[in-house]
Amino acid sequence: ELDDAPGSKEYPEVFASAINAVINWRRRFNGNPALWRRLFKPDKVVKELIETAPVIAAVSDLVGAPEYIEEGKEFTIVDLCAGKGFLSMFLSEMLPSERVTRLILVDKAWPRCGSPIETLPHHMNWEHIYGNHTGQHGEVTEYIKDWPIMLVTSKQDLKKGSTRRALKKVIFDKTEGPILILGVHLCGTLSLRAVEMFNDHANVKFLALKPCCLPGIVHVKQEKVFELGRHKFEAAEVCSSGKFRGKKWDGPPRWHLESKFEAWAGHLTQGISPDETEAGLVKSNEQVAVQVNGGFQNRFIFAERPDPTPELWSTIALLGKSEKKVPPKAQKRPDYARDLEAPGSRARDRNAKRYYFQTGVWGARAGLCQ
Repeated sequence: ELDDAPGSKEYPEVFASAINAVINWRRRFNGNPALWRRLFKPDKVVKELIETAPVIAAVSDLVGAPEYIEEGKEFTIVDLCAGKGFLSMFLSEMLPSERVTRLILVDKAWPRCGSPIETLPHHMNWEHIYGNHTGQHGEVTEYIKDWPIMLVTSKQDLKKGSTRRALKKVIFDKTEGPILILGVHLCGTLSLRAVEMFNDHANVKFLALKPCCLPGIVHVKQEKVFELGRHKFEAAEVCSSGKFRGKKWDGPPRWHLESKFEAWAGHLTQGISPDETEAGLVKSNEQVAVQVNGGFQNRFIFAERPDPTPELWSTIALLGKSEKKVPPKAQKRPDYARDLEAPGSRARDRNAKRYYFQTGVWGARAGLCQ
């Protein structure tokens, strides 16, 4: 299955290491079948690997750079909106443990620190991090001590200003050594928070960001202007209605949003501006085809300071030169507007029709797609 997966040819070492990582997970949780069934869903893990491979490769190049090994630098990695933590779980197995002190998994769905291992229904289960297992001969395995690089959770709602102040106090101000911020699948304005963290804290050396869905249309109704670093842009340029309800998209046809997503990624990149001079800052907005079946959220944003790591940026430079895969569903798009204009006909897409009559906007003809 992995042989034909997007990115497997571009990141063969990452995919090979991922197989070994999953084997290690299985050994770690051997004897705890309930945990393993809850944690390991093959389709989910493969999807996470595909969409995090460019980030894993970049972090591996940075952490393993010879100059940092010689200096004995130890990194702290902050994994924003981590979910169950698959990205950090892969990195814990793949990175040299002597180079990374810990991986902090930030998500609002975690239980609060100090809560019992048995989580409440509305919390994300953290047994794979803080749980333990007693073997046949009475030996106890504490999972937190068994991960090659320690995983710790942090319950935080990044949309709250109080949370950002708390993160400054407990993470950014107290951490010795450089910090790496990783944000994969950051929805809406959460991507703004990731860039702000990079801008605001000088000890954050590296940012890897993969934006997900666009900010909601409510920001347009409020006539909001986003300010990010020294860059400003109007919400109308990047915001959209529609959202997933479960696994079903409720809103305008998603391909209508591609141009706005490209603009969103561009503005996020421009907003990476920690100071007036930006001395020693290197940043890049790259397209990597991890979604190839009609998906378009293929933008990866990287930034590093104060001095670029040659191994890292030589790899990133190759991303823009890799073969671009055209999403099959984007090759031929039905002309819904023509269907609406034809007497007696019905639109073939219910969501598109609803969006048209609510807003008066219809795709390229109304200027939605630039």
